[in-house]
Amino acid sequence: MPATRAAVIKAPTLFLEGPAGAGKTTHAIARIQSLIESGVPPGAILLLTPHRSYTRPYEEAIGQDTCYALGQATVGGLARRYVSLFWPAILPHSKYPFSASIEPIFLTYEVAQYFMARLVSPLVEQGYFADLKLTRHRLYSQLLDNLNKCAVNDISLDDLATYLEAARISEETADGRVDEISSTVASYRTFCAQYNLIDFSLYLELFKDLIRKVQPARDYLFAQYQHVVYDNCEEDVPLAHDFVRYWMRHPDSRLQSVLVVYDQEAGFRKLLGANPHSAYALRQECGDHLALVESPRVPASLRAFGRGLVKAIANAPIEGGENGGGGKRRFHVYSDRLHHQMVQRVVAQVGHLVESGRPPQEMAVISPFLSDSFYHALANGLERAGISSYGHRPSRSLRDEPVTKVLLTLTLLAHPSWGMARPSQEAVSHMFSMLLAEADLVRSAVLAAAVYERGRSEGIGLRRFEGARADRRDRVTYRVGETYEKLRIWLEAYASGDELPIDHFLSRLFGEVLSQPGFGFYRDVRAGAQVGNAVESARNFRRAVGGVLERESEVVGKAYVEMVQEGVVSAFYRVEDDPPEAVLIAPAHTFLLRNRSYAHQFWLDVGSTAWHRRIHQPLTNPYVLSADWNRREQWSAAWERRFETERLTCIVAGLIRRCTDSIHLYTSELSAHGQEQTGDLLVALGYAMRELTGTDYVPLAEEGGRSDE
Repeated sequence: MPATRAAVIKAPTLFLEGPAGAGKTTHAIARIQSLIESGVPPGAILLLTPHRSYTRPYEEAIGQDTCYALGQATVGGLARRYVSLFWPAILPHSKYPFSASIEPIFLTYEVAQYFMARLVSPLVEQGYFADLKLTRHRLYSQLLDNLNKCAVNDISLDDLATYLEAARISEETADGRVDEISSTVASYRTFCAQYNLIDFSLYLELFKDLIRKVQPARDYLFAQYQHVVYDNCEEDVPLAHDFVRYWMRHPDSRLQSVLVVYDQEAGFRKLLGANPHSAYALRQECGDHLALVESPRVPASLRAFGRGLVKAIANAPIEGGENGGGGKRRFHVYSDRLHHQMVQRVVAQVGHLVESGRPPQEMAVISPFLSDSFYHALANGLERAGISSYGHRPSRSLRDEPVTKVLLTLTLLAHPSWGMARPSQEAVSHMFSMLLAEADLVRSAVLAAAVYERGRSEGIGLRRFEGARADRRDRVTYRVGETYEKLRIWLEAYASGDELPIDHFLSRLFGEVLSQPGFGFYRDVRAGAQVGNAVESARNFRRAVGGVLERESEVVGKAYVEMVQEGVVSAFYRVEDDPPEAVLIAPAHTFLLRNRSYAHQFWLDVGSTAWHRRIHQPLTNPYVLSADWNRREQWSAAWERRFETERLTCIVAGLIRRCTDSIHLYTSELSAHGQEQTGDLLVALGYAMRELTGTDYVPLAEEGGRSDE
């Protein structure tokens, strides 16, 4: 290890590769520390990652103060910063008719969906995308995905139709659909250029041209950084790889050292445009190459199990030497007939490990897909067992978050002048149950029935507590009624005054009411963080669309609420710290993107097809819209099957590489919807179990379930 560390520190340009957990990031941290100790200013070092969540190990090892002094960035972050800084210099070189008199407005993913919705909604009324089995927000996100994939793979929008023609394998991509997609994204790009609206795809495209065509911008970049550490390059997009290659090759480059870190058996962000093949080509740009062999953290029996399971997925023969030479059994399989029995079993197993002294923060419950009902069944079961848990589902719509639902209800009550539909009585009852600290579900329902007047055309629609019937007041209790009155009085006072910008309203509401003693968000850090995310989302929306909407005499706050109600996908808001002593519950893909190891993993729904199948995407195809795709090829079911196998192999290998003690696999004969479970992972697991352990594993429960133990 010392010799390896010395080689990593000394090599001017090094391509470092190895499996997860082999120590690559540890070596990269040592290189940064060595540079700083030798007198290099932290600001002259660029830590480049595909996503800002990948910088967490550096912050923990180097310290936040030092790490923040580094040039931390993603290529998207660099692009946004440089496009903003050199905006006047971009205009003469751009093919888009931007206005020189308007500052560029950078759009979050949420706001980009809003503008796409404004464009698409009238087209849908005209017959566009007819008979398409997609919700509106997924329609918008898939159209935007086409733009993003074109940008990161250097595909011209003029060629988009050619790629989409190659992706046609279903009735939903029949004749005319490709033309609808192409014309819609072209109209969206024209609209953005008209108002200087710069979304992710556009500022990446502008950044690429900026660095190549505008010398002052290029010189500024070259002068700012002399050392680059590029970690997890396999999870980044081809545009990022081309940018690093261009920088390393340019004769004016002032780079003194470059470390490129590549994670084998990864590429979890392929559906988002990541390209491991493009990343590995950076090896040719480095003077030295070093490959780390194995992860010392993963037990030998787990590594053997992983090799056997991966071969089983690929339908390859499993050799006798794959059993790892014996040792402690670290993978365990459980099966039940019904889905809820599986949930009960995993809760019991987690509880058993916690009782035996295992820290809950070292446990992760992983599922291929995590619905609200599934998540709450797990979280409530763990809570009843006295175990804290938390979920990580960054791709959820804003409207699906319970805290956001409360804020939406309060916002609608406080703004009767918008003329929007009143919240339902159920929504008001839910709001009371979360906000009034001593109100349970029954009291909240009684209170909503007693004081809420949905049909009232004026005011906030909430009556005084004293005006309710005496028997209802007694059931609710006067203590809850007193807290309710504080909320009602605040809402009435606000509604009778001047309207605030939506983000200011939410901030004041939280600070003056919701975070105060007696209310449900009092001293609730997680609820406060979610409110903060909502405020930031609303602020970004107002800043981006305010000028456009005001010119059309539309109310910004009302437009924001309508956007959230329609189900737009949330932009990523970073969670600073995981709760202490709590079990993580996350979808498999999200877990892998966290890039952290856990001692104990619990894989649920092993029989589900969601482990290997991608979501329904009739308007785009992340594999065809790729730098690797041959445009003369036609997408087919065989190609889909090939990539499903590749995706499942990648997920399984990645999960096992991030486990340091044991893996528990759970399956149920019937899914939560009563359907038989026959997914590829379950079939491969049965084959691997027979070959590795000699167990004739049958994925069918006996009474109350069976275990392989």
